[in-house]
Amino acid sequence: MLEKLKSFAVQVKRDVRYDASFLKAKDYHTFLAILLYRMFRLFYVKKQIWLIGERKDTAQDNSYHLYHYIRKHHPNVNIYYVIDKQSPDYQFIKHLGNIIHFNSLKHTFYLLISHKTINSYVETSNMHTESYKKIMKYYPEWQQNEKIFIQHGVIGVSRVNHVLHKNRMNYSQFVVSSPFEKKHVMKEFGYSENEVIETGLARWDALEDTSTGKEILIMPTWRSWIKTEQQLFTSDYWKRYLSLLENEEFHRFLEQKNLTVTFFPHYQMQKLIGEFPAFHPRITVVKQGEETVQNLLRSHSMLLTDYSTVSFDFAYMNKPVLFYQFDYDDFYSKHYNEGPINHKKDLFGERVETEKEVIQLLKQFPHFSIHKANKIQNYVVKEHSHSNLLFNQLSGGNYE
Repeated sequence: MLEKLKSFAVQVKRDVRYDASFLKAKDYHTFLAILLYRMFRLFYVKKQIWLIGERKDTAQDNSYHLYHYIRKHHPNVNIYYVIDKQSPDYQFIKHLGNIIHFNSLKHTFYLLISHKTINSYVETSNMHTESYKKIMKYYPEWQQNEKIFIQHGVIGVSRVNHVLHKNRMNYSQFVVSSPFEKKHVMKEFGYSENEVIETGLARWDALEDTSTGKEILIMPTWRSWIKTEQQLFTSDYWKRYLSLLENEEFHRFLEQKNLTVTFFPHYQMQKLIGEFPAFHPRITVVKQGEETVQNLLRSHSMLLTDYSTVSFDFAYMNKPVLFYQFDYDDFYSKHYNEGPINHKKDLFGERVETEKEVIQLLKQFPHFSIHKANKIQNYVVKEHSHSNLLFNQLSGGNYE
């Protein structure tokens, strides 16, 4: 007993010294978060608080849709959305209440006392404050919450098991979109059957085709080897899309068929470029915050992309997708490793590698990819309400 008391006293002394070091360094945020946790943990833990978010400045993806559903249908659930107050997307959720400003003291405190943390992106890099990371280094035992990964796309076109593996992320529950995806995650990500939830994506509940048959959406994904503005402007990636958008034959086709094009550059591209060229009166460049991804998907009749998983959302609405994959080998060696879905054989749309082929197939729009559309059924399960199904899984039936 005496030895236990001595050990306890040593530990307390060590903890006090550690906690006081933040006060000495004038890191009041971290110090106060620790103090609040020690004082009020038992009271707040009983509240069963859920924290949900995406990137710190977005409210558009599966996290937003699940949060919206819970606030509307289960207001008794203590769920809070984490977002930067300066984000353009803040306007989409402020009316729903229960908002926590990213990197606030409340944010760090609620991370410490939360029952569940839910994110459609990697939680550690998109939802954790620097203070929380510091505290976890010294008090890892304080991390008692269930970590839920609800995804932002269908896994299969790229191998991301090294990023999301159980040994690395240790998610309590991992959401998937089909039996195919569940089998893949169990086999290569280290999760057991009861840890993988087959509900589909919450954002699919809002997918309703509002297009008129005259709108083309161009929405490429990113290339991880591009880090700077100079690297972007000298890259084949930029040159290919610039060439297509400036192509006079493409412009004439749009005019003849009375079509419009929306170019939505990737989030990372928009961080590097201030202003985009004016390509043509029928081509509009949409920036982050001006329109949600989901509204763009709903309001367009055809999607031109490369490897982006938004293609699954688009095909979910039974609309044609064209895959422009001019750098297939580079992408699946430098960016990701190729996944179990073979892009050259198993996709639900036509695949091309040259600008000439893109324009040739666009001239056949909207008929060019109909014969491959049924392949989408291999990768998504359609439900009346994915959000409801997911909520029931997460809550364990504890909420009416």
